[in-house]
Amino acid sequence: LAFYNRTLDGNMSNLTEDVELTFTQGMAIYYGDIYEMGSDAWNVVLAEADYDLDINYGQGDAVQLAFNVTHGAGDYIPDGPYTLLDANTAEELPAGTMIAGIYDASYGGYYSVRRQVEARLVSGMVDVSREGDIYTLELKLKDGAERNVTATYTGKLTYYSGE
Repeated sequence: LAFYNRTLDGNMSNLTEDVELTFTQGMAIYYGDIYEMGSDAWNVVLAEADYDLDINYGQGDAVQLAFNVTHGAGDYIPDGPYTLLDANTAEELPAGTMIAGIYDASYGGYYSVRRQVEARLVSGMVDVSREGDIYTLELKLKDGAERNVTATYTGKLTYYSGE
């Protein structure tokens, strides 16, 4: 039986300080227009080497991000800045945004370490650029207590289709 110390209720974070992360692998799942709210959806997981992307679990740091992109962008995540927004209050999910962490479904922006440290990501942005099949993602995010979660990942994203 696992116990998670989640503080700050709706903010759902037990971080005690800012974190700067280093990732060695990533995957991206394209879902298309699953929300019917103005964009197509990509879910991205970035992780350290000792994290198993196939089962979405491991000993290392990982972050989950939910991107909203232009309709029809199913081959790659388009370049540009993506800003977190609260999907619980948004009337649409326009391209160029990301979904903040939604705890009930464990969806949207999250950071975790061995499922013992976790943070619902509620604000900030991710800048995406791509050359061929090599992505660079620069994360400048915050949890509900204004703690910084930052990282830069450069590498391939293993592609999956969720359509």
